[in-house]
Amino acid sequence: PEPMAAWTPPAPEVPAAKAAKPAPPASTLTEIEKKELKWKKKLREVEALEQRRQGGEALVAKQLEKIATKQDILAELRLVWKEMGKEDPTLKPKTKGNWADASDDESASEHHHEDFEDSDEEEEVAEAP
Repeated sequence: PEPMAAWTPPAPEVPAAKAAKPAPPASTLTEIEKKELKWKKKLREVEALEQRRQGGEALVAKQLEKIATKQDILAELRLVWKEMGKEDPTLKPKTKGNWADASDDESASEHHHEDFEDSDEEEEVAEAP
């Protein structure tokens, strides 16, 4: 009798669809929308670094350099928004009707917060018997 060959299991068949990674879906964003997302991300990163610095964390030189680019990032975003026909959300009216950069006007937000505190106190007084 002939010697028997060692049995090896057949290789599993892999369908062609699973063998290659599927291509990512084509983006539906326009080039200008992609630019907006890019600059918004950069702005979020800078703002996160600013918060870390305000929280007392010591930042390295490269992080401080990134913070220094904030106005450039805002300028790029404003150009993108203008091209898109969007209003600049960083601008808000002042009480005299002038427009100012919202990031430079912290006193207005503090004052606005005080207004809410005052209105809460008035409600509490009104509810008292």
